[in-house]
Amino acid sequence: MNILMFLPSWDGHMPHPAILKPKPMWTGKQVFSLIIPGRVNLIRTHSTHPDEEDKGPYKWISPGDTKVRA
Repeated sequence: MNILMFLPSWDGHMPHPAILKPKPMWTGKQVFSLIIPGRVNLIRTHSTHPDEEDKGPYKWISPGDTKVRA
């Protein structure tokens, strides 16, 4: 987490690691949430994400867990 020291917006606090054993590790979402400013709205999909999941009443949910919102 040395990269955080170079961010002018970093307040000195780090979130608790999501994975504790065998060693403390942070998820990618935790890291990007610290680096990317809060005003950025980002939605990314995996290459295997089917296009038909983006249509219909449940477009906000991804049954295959192939969509990430940050």
